[in-house]
Amino acid sequence: MTTVRQALHAVMRDVGAVKKGDRNTQGNFNFRGIDAVTNAVYPALVEHGVIVAPKVLDYQYGTVVVGHKRTEMGHARLMVEFTFYGPEDDQIVAVTAGEAFDSGDKATAKAHSVAFRTALLQTLCLPTDEPDPDSTPNQLLGCFPGNGKRLSLMVWSWATSQWRRAAKPPKS
Repeated sequence: MTTVRQALHAVMRDVGAVKKGDRNTQGNFNFRGIDAVTNAVYPALVEHGVIVAPKVLDYQYGTVVVGHKRTEMGHARLMVEFTFYGPEDDQIVAVTAGEAFDSGDKATAKAHSVAFRTALLQTLCLPTDEPDPDSTPNQLLGCFPGNGKRLSLMVWSWATSQWRRAAKPPKS
């Protein structure tokens, strides 16, 4: 028989990376939504006999007023214990937090989704298949007086520990 650890390892192998395919236009960033994560993980969980059961450990709900229009929003915070049961009925437990705001009645459901997505991402160590942002050095930009009254855009080179003149952008 297969232990839950072996089953989760097989799930990880089958699922692989889950890309950040959703976009938050207000915050201008990509993310992996609950649907993308569960759609990627569900077939492998079923294939390898893994069942996930949630248990809410702590739940807080309140309202907050946000924005210049003074909109009242529901604010849900919870701590959830997710038990991953394997084919032999053994288990691994993950505890994650979820927090969400909503102007309607969905704050609690959204917080549950955040907690579940986090549990899946962390328990299964799901990569994004994107380059590590720390794999390339950050560049520092600065403007310094150049010839006469013009400013020159300069870039710090970590390789040489010196400032160098930035390349001119191509003309459009």
